Formats: sequence, C-alpha cells, structure tokens
Amino acid sequence: MRVACAGPLALFIFGSVLTLGQAVHGKAEFDAATVKPPAPGGRDGGRVRTLAGGQTFTASSVPLKYLIVTAYGLRPDQVSGGPGWVNSDGYDIEGKANRPASRDELMLMLQALLADRFKLVLRDEKREQPIYALVFEKAVPGLKQNKDGGEPLFYPVGLGHYIGSNVSMQYLAWSLGLNASVGRVVVDKTGLTGGYDFDLKFTPELSGPPQDAIATDPGPSLFTALREQLGLKLESARAPVAFYTIEQAERPSGN
Repeated sequence: MRVACAGPLALFIFGSVLTLGQAVHGKAEFDAATVKPPAPGGRDGGRVRTLAGGQTFTASSVPLKYLIVTAYGLRPDQVSGGPGWVNSDGYDIEGKANRPASRDELMLMLQALLADRFKLVLRDEKREQPIYALVFEKAVPGLKQNKDGGEPLFYPVGLGHYIGSNVSMQYLAWSLGLNASVGRVVVDKTGLTGGYDFDLKFTPELSGPPQDAIATDPGPSLFTALREQLGLKLESARAPVAFYTIEQAERPSGN
C-alpha cells in the first residue's frame, strides 16, 4: 500500500481534535512553514519541539528519516529505503498553525509538509511482531494527573531519568519504545486519559563500560521503575506492526 505523509497517526495523541490550519483534500496543514538546511555551526542538532502552546513545530538539523519517525510515532527500525541523504542531511523546519493545536494535529501537519516539500511517498506493510503493552497496574503517588494544563513536556534527563508534565500515556508509550532497554514498539493499553506528571528514575541499559555512578549505586531497571514509581507495567504481546519503505523522496527547494 502506498501512502503520502498525511495518513493517520497512531501514537501522538494530546487533547481533542480541532479543525486547524488550512485543509486541502481533508488534510491538516501548517498555516506557514519554512524548510531549509541548518545554519553552519548551529546548535540543538537533532531536536524537535512544539512551542507557543502547541501552535508551532520546530526541528533543528533533523534528517528526513527522523522527521518521518517523529511525524508517524515510529521507532527508527520501522522506516527503511530512500536515497542515502534521508539519513544524513539535516533540515531546520518551522511550521506554524493559525491557532493552538494538539500534538496529534501538529504531527498530521508535519506529515502533510513532508509530502509537499520533500515529495515523500511511503509504502507501508504490517508484520506480526513482539511488542509491549503499557498497562495500568495500580495507583501510586509518582503518577499524578495533571491539573494545571499547559503544553505537554517530556524531558529525558541523562540516560536514566525521564520527567513528564501533562504527558499522555500514548506519548509515554512511544517514548518508552525508543529506549534501548525496551527494544520493541510499545502500545498504550492503560485506559488512562488526559495528561500526567511524573519523575521516573532507572538504570539505563549501557553497551559500554558502566558509568561510575551507576556501578556504585545501581537503581532499578526501567521495567521495575515503571511498576514501582508509576504503577505501570510493560507486558509482552504480539500484534501487527506497521513498517514503512520510502519509495520517493526529493531534497526540498529553497523557501
């Protein structure tokens, strides 16, 4: 099956759906957007952010492959193909909606932007794979429903520390799937709605020599930390997982 980048989004869900930006053939689009190579010596390479209450999406020196990973809520190993530059050439992107948007809307706008500016065409297929289901086990003080609202924020602090503010369980599940200790797609099955605040500390999985702080004072694994600190559990399961092949991609023209 061939799809352009404005297809449905599974894992980025923050808030209710509104009709924002411009609509072309039913696809949400940024009201204004720029795409350009990064400035020489620029900082914050490889970062993506939503700003101004969800009204602006920015990316700093991010290759197309990882823009796809972000837009579709995937792991990097779920995207393959395309010319070599899709993995190496970084781009600065700024997209603005004409009013505050939820994160899933901004990701749909990003999908449409990739289809328009990069002429991106993807072919997707489903493969039965081991996954983890993120489930709610018990209420604990470390997982608090957010009462203040505001922009959802997720901070990886070093290798073994996540801080979340007004973060949905769908977004947490996707983020956990990117962690080397997990190594699988994670699907939210908690049944918890809305945004949550948390401070999660764990011992990361390291491929090299252990860090001194971890070696002398090892903490819980990510799996144990989720249960003890947030009352959440990762359960093994099998499910169809989407894999995307880049069938067409072109370097974007200047703005």
